[in-house]
Amino acid sequence: MGFERERKEEGGPGEPYGRLASEARDVHAERPARPLGLDRVGSIGVRVPLRVPEGMIVPAEVDLLVDLPPGRRGVDLSRQVLALLEASAGASGGLDLARRAAEAASSRLPYARSVEVRVRYSGLIPRGPNSSPEPYWAEAAVLSRAGSRREELSVTVLGTTACPCTQELLRALAEMRGMPPGVPAPTHTQRASATLTVSSRDVSGIGEGDLVGVLERGLSSPVRSALKRPQEARLVESMLENPRLVEDAAREIMWLAADLPLPEDAEIRVSVRTQESVHGHDLLAEGRATVADVRAASGA
Repeated sequence: MGFERERKEEGGPGEPYGRLASEARDVHAERPARPLGLDRVGSIGVRVPLRVPEGMIVPAEVDLLVDLPPGRRGVDLSRQVLALLEASAGASGGLDLARRAAEAASSRLPYARSVEVRVRYSGLIPRGPNSSPEPYWAEAAVLSRAGSRREELSVTVLGTTACPCTQELLRALAEMRGMPPGVPAPTHTQRASATLTVSSRDVSGIGEGDLVGVLERGLSSPVRSALKRPQEARLVESMLENPRLVEDAAREIMWLAADLPLPEDAEIRVSVRTQESVHGHDLLAEGRATVADVRAASGA
C-alpha cells in the first residue's frame, strides 16, 4: 500500500498519471505571448555524481543552458536533467561530463541552436613528500553554437607568496648591520589562491593534475597538509628562495601554462589573490593571453 502511494505521489505510471501527457497541453511548447528569443535558459546547480581522475566519486554541480527560439514558450526542463543524468553515468572527469551532457542536450532539445554546460567540482590529489591529499577546485565547460565549439578547464589551488620587496629591504638592513651574506633574508609571506583557465576548441590533452602542477610551480611555494618538521623547514626555505609579487606569480603561471600541449590560439587566463599578512586587505593580479602571445614573448 505504501509503495503504491509513493508511486502516485511521484507521478508514477499508474492511472490516471499515465494519460496526463496526452491529455494536458504542453505549455512549454506553446507560442509565447511575446515572441522574443532568449539567449540562455535552463537548469543551474543540478547535483550529479562525478568520477574524477583520481578515482573518487564526488558531487558535482552542473549548469545546462540553451537558447530558446521566439516561437517556443519554455525549455523542456525534465529532458535537460535526464540528459545530465545520462551523461554522468559514464563520465570520467568534469570535461568528459560537460561534453557528454552537451551532446545529450543537443539530441534531446532539437530546437536549441546553442548549448552551454558548466560543471563545478572539487577533488583531492596526492602531492608533496608524504603524498598528502591536497584539494583543488575545478570547473569544466563546453560551449557549442552553430557549429562552433569551445572547451574550458579551470583549476584553483592554494599556495603561498613571499614578498621580494620586503626581503630586499631586510637584506640591505642585514648588510648595513654587518651580518654575513648568503643566508636567505626573511620576509612576510601570505596564503595565495591561484586559478588557471585554459580555453580552446579542444583541450583533451590537459587534465586537472597538469593545471595543479603549473599553479604550484608559479607561486613561491605550494601548501601541504602533512609535513614533518624538517620537511616544513625545507618548504619555508624554498618559499624564501622563490620570492614573488602577486604580479610575478600571475605572469609565471601564464608563462608555464604556454608549455602545455595546447594549440596556438588557445587562451590562458590567470587570477591570483593573496591574503596579505601585513595589510588589512587582499591583493589581486589577473591576466589573459593566447598561447601564441606567450610563446612569442618567451622568444623576444
